[in-house]
Amino acid sequence: MLLRRVCHPILSTRGALSFSKRFMQTNGKVIDNFTRRKGGTGSGPFVELPEFEQLQDSIIAKLPAYCTIYGNLNKICALNVDSNALNGPFLAEDSEEINCMTKFATKEYPANLMMSSPVPASSIAILKLDDYKSGIKIRSFDDNVLCYSGDLSKSDDSIIKGLGVVALCGSGSTYRMSVQKDEVIMITPESLLAHDSNLKLELIGLRSHFKLPLKLKQFIIKYANHFYEDIMLYSTKFFKKDKMFYKIKGPGTIILQNNFIPQSKLYSNEELIKTIK
Repeated sequence: MLLRRVCHPILSTRGALSFSKRFMQTNGKVIDNFTRRKGGTGSGPFVELPEFEQLQDSIIAKLPAYCTIYGNLNKICALNVDSNALNGPFLAEDSEEINCMTKFATKEYPANLMMSSPVPASSIAILKLDDYKSGIKIRSFDDNVLCYSGDLSKSDDSIIKGLGVVALCGSGSTYRMSVQKDEVIMITPESLLAHDSNLKLELIGLRSHFKLPLKLKQFIIKYANHFYEDIMLYSTKFFKKDKMFYKIKGPGTIILQNNFIPQSKLYSNEELIKTIK
């Protein structure tokens, strides 16, 4: 009786084959090249950069030999190395105190790592840099850099230059937009994730329906001209704070995020005064 139950159609060979077909039709992404490793090195005259591949909620980092990456990726889901590397230490992991990131470094063998990401793939923008002169400016290095690797340098105002790869994480979906020469666009400041550092960003305020009455304006100019700038400054803060935009003139590239908190960016008085002159 028990043997007959084992031969139930669901557990038969035919049933197993049918299950395999259903499994192959899953909506999840199939990873079929995880064991294909880098052949070069991350140091020396002919540097090979690591490769970052986006998944739904993870990222695959393919690291060449003698390569170092820094990032907010501290959960390894899977890894692949040469079988000879298993005889000794092949991957070093450390914590950076300066930028609070995790440091991974390979030795003489390349390695592939699958690590969980704090943001979905649609929120990640991967940039390959080869620019030692101008570089890219990131809105917030601590908040918007997921991981990076290569011969890169960072200035105090979050401008990254050099040769390497940077993975940015935004809020919501991220988009790369190219602005051609002499083209002009306006964007909400909170939506800006990164941009070419040589792009000129001009803060402007769109015209508001709120205006000072003409007689009041003439009175202020005549009798309290030294207060006029302060009055206009505070009126801008209260009545035009939702109408501030960056005016950008090409050529250049910008990275945008579509999920942001309106009016969350703070402006200095000097920036606001320029918008009312």
